Amino acid sequence: EDSKLAEKFEVRGYPTLKFFKFGKDQEYTGGRTADTIVTWLEKKTGPPAKTVSSSDDLKKFTEDNDIAVVGFFKDADSEAAKVYLAVADKMDDYPFALVSDDSLFTENKVDKDGV
Repeated sequence: EDSKLAEKFEVRGYPTLKFFKFGKDQEYTGGRTADTIVTWLEKKTGPPAKTVSSSDDLKKFTEDNDIAVVGFFKDADSEAAKVYLAVADKMDDYPFALVSDDSLFTENKVDKDGV
């Protein structure tokens, strides 16, 4: 029974960690320490992108990360923003932020939606 389950989810060696979200399995791609496992799980179970609503939060987000992906979308529920969030949900290596505040568009000289 266990071997059939392992075959179904393509488990080829041990230990293998699988994460299930909405019934779909995802391969664990993080490190092997407790801290890296927790960080990976927090990204998978939390929002795919941090919502940034102030200049200070945006500055902290970009300063705290060597590489930071920031999406500017005036309507956080737009189709483009949904695509951005779907990509953020699949990428584990980089932190993502979402900005919708008009004042941050102006302050960062962003004219239209984009990354």
